[in-house]
Amino acid sequence: MRFRFSENLKDEKLPFGVEDQIRFAERLLMQHVKRLGAKSLNEDGGECRVILIGHSFSSYISLELMRRFRERLSEAQEGKHLRMRIIGAICLFRGILNIADSPRAKELMSIPFVVPLALTISFLLRWITCFLPTSFLAFPLCRFAELPKDGASTAAHFLQSKWGLKQALYMTQDELRVIINSKWDNEIWCAATPSRLSQPRPKLFILFGKDDQWMSDQVRDELIREKGRAWDSKEEVWKPVMEIEETGIPHDFCIRDGVKVAERVVEWVRVLLLLMLEGRSYFERNMSLRRRTYA
Repeated sequence: MRFRFSENLKDEKLPFGVEDQIRFAERLLMQHVKRLGAKSLNEDGGECRVILIGHSFSSYISLELMRRFRERLSEAQEGKHLRMRIIGAICLFRGILNIADSPRAKELMSIPFVVPLALTISFLLRWITCFLPTSFLAFPLCRFAELPKDGASTAAHFLQSKWGLKQALYMTQDELRVIINSKWDNEIWCAATPSRLSQPRPKLFILFGKDDQWMSDQVRDELIREKGRAWDSKEEVWKPVMEIEETGIPHDFCIRDGVKVAERVVEWVRVLLLLMLEGRSYFERNMSLRRRTYA
């Protein structure tokens, strides 16, 4: 594991902000779709079907990728050449609106000189550990932060890297500035009426953490009330599925609870695939699948 940037990138282009990250993800997605799409076109002339899955800030990226793709579809000239369809997105654990109101953001903003202090600590760690193996730093992370060995090793490499902590701090500041109010319309949140575009609206699933420090409970509850519905709801079945994970899985679930969240994601992916293949109504498909209990 090494946190390095491509040699083609010059330091003056760093650190990257929210918009840079979205464009980078969009470019990677389109490159991947082109590779898969070339094979698909050779076989059956069909389009490449895409499901976006994002955790934390990547949830915001997923929604932005959907919005920008739908905007391209609205341009008839370009839309004719888009051999791709985003059939759905699954967003996991993170505020996608007003993250400055979240408990963690308020904690960070309440600490004076948090950025200079963190950068100073990062510099000292790099200087102290440049002559020592990474395991020297990984050991206390494993022992006192209770990280698994592989997670502690990754965190140690991150802290030792030139841009790791700087990039994280810059991104946090930019997210607090950019991720405020919703910029998404009914093409993302869906509506009872059909889309005016050539492709149906993607299906959206959002899983919130019960005590996620990066999401205000008030903002989360208002979003669910206004835009979402429960998995087994019989009303307004066109709305996005929004649920709160009630068993206490933390924001950084990938460290210890990845399997539990993956099981939920697999079920939602199955719904999307069956909808695509069989064309059955959203509610019918939800009701035909056995609901699992995640304890």
